[in-house]
Amino acid sequence: KGIFTLLPILSGQLLYFLFNRKWKELFSWHWAVFCFIVFIGILPELISLYIQFDLHPEKIVFGKTHVSGVRFFFWDSQFGRFFNTGPIKGSGDLFFYLHTLLWAFLPFSFILLFSLFSKIKGIVLSKEISANMIPLLSALVTFVIFSISKFQLPHYTNILFPFFAMTAAGFIVQEKIGSRFFNRYSIVVSVLLLITITALMLFTNWSGKGLVILLLCFVALLLLIHYSQPSNYKKGLLIGVVSISLITSILALSIYPELFKYQAGMNAGKYITKNRLQKFSEVYCIGTNSYSLDFYCKKEIKYANSVENIKLKNSYLAFVEKKWLDTTKMHLGNRSIKSIASFPYFRISMLNLAFLNPASRLQETTFFELVEISPLKP
Repeated sequence: KGIFTLLPILSGQLLYFLFNRKWKELFSWHWAVFCFIVFIGILPELISLYIQFDLHPEKIVFGKTHVSGVRFFFWDSQFGRFFNTGPIKGSGDLFFYLHTLLWAFLPFSFILLFSLFSKIKGIVLSKEISANMIPLLSALVTFVIFSISKFQLPHYTNILFPFFAMTAAGFIVQEKIGSRFFNRYSIVVSVLLLITITALMLFTNWSGKGLVILLLCFVALLLLIHYSQPSNYKKGLLIGVVSISLITSILALSIYPELFKYQAGMNAGKYITKNRLQKFSEVYCIGTNSYSLDFYCKKEIKYANSVENIKLKNSYLAFVEKKWLDTTKMHLGNRSIKSIASFPYFRISMLNLAFLNPASRLQETTFFELVEISPLKP
């Protein structure tokens, strides 16, 4: 993943040396050995990138020639995204990784916040960093850098989970918060999560089989709470893990199947395959991009900005936004257009209240059409 991989590996260690004034450790010969081992480890990657890109300057990458794969690995892939100067740009939100992490760390998110506050407070008061703080320092540095970066993807938090898990676990055991408190915390948060998911299912009208699953989840959780041994932390951990597993199962079996109905490209690709529409010599995506259509359609997808850019020989299949039809029909010239199927679309990775509300969902939804475009018969 490039040079940024060193951040979670080394940042905590380096801060530990600097804060405790262990200057000699910074110039130890061990670091030279470490760098050499890292170089040997990434050498196959560098060689393959050099052969694929640097030796072929004629290749067009992101609309440019003379693109260096080695430079991309060391700079553009990570620093280009961080400074938003690379070929792939984004618009970051300072709190994006905070709410992403809190969601992904459920049901132990509040325990994590308590542990971070306790550890940082300990550093400030004691003005000393112990060796067991290194994982936390690495996680915090990486988290801050991710947060201020303009290019943000939710799965970047995956690399932070082990660090934060160690911090939270150490806080539970070493800070002596008490197994009784921890177990009660797990029960309360788990029940609140199940109530929240129930309310979501009822509010969206996407209950279906999910309500039956939810009822079984409540029964399973109650039995678990009743029969688990309350004398140690295992009960709280077990309740937390089981409850979040049940909730994700409900999401996967009830809510997400409904959300997937709004993946227009995916559903269009499946429709083309199922109804054997690959018989068309060409399939175009006009005036839009759809990577899911590319993925699910078992035929090459070609792209065009307008029908005028497509040389008309035979009938072809086109995936277009519905409002495109209204503005294009008058410019078809010697072409005829026939609608085959319609697919609703919403960016389900960016849900909002208006879309979840059945009363306003239609206004938030865009529609795409699968159409047949043919030459007019003389």
